[in-house]
Amino acid sequence: MLRTASWQAQLKGAKKWFICAPSERPHLGQAGEVDAWNWDPEKHPWFANARCYDDVVHAGEMIYYPREYWHQTFNLATPSMSISSTILDQNNYQFITEELKNECYRKKFKWNFSEQLCSDLERCFTKWEHRYGTLERPTCSLSEAPAL
Repeated sequence: MLRTASWQAQLKGAKKWFICAPSERPHLGQAGEVDAWNWDPEKHPWFANARCYDDVVHAGEMIYYPREYWHQTFNLATPSMSISSTILDQNNYQFITEELKNECYRKKFKWNFSEQLCSDLERCFTKWEHRYGTLERPTCSLSEAPAL
């Protein structure tokens, strides 16, 4: 799980979403461990205490969830089509790089990335480091602060 903010626009059909705030993590288990709509109370009794959002996004609607929000989805209609994006910036590029490397080299999430994808991602990591890792951070001393 990359733990980044994301958005999704539903273009056709409908998708059901189950989204939980980071504060609910103790009730959620590991990524992929629990099916939010068909969970076993004997196997995952702690999931009953999760306070989350359960909603449907229809064609023409968008959903956004912040960093660290746990989510699960499924399509309610066929065909169903959406477009989404994960937000990558100077605040999270290092974490995303680390997690993608963990998948490529240790199969952390079992996403089955191809060797070609992992090779291509290495170029992305270099570009991200160049773009975000070398940014000059603005600084301001008290003597430079505007008078109120």
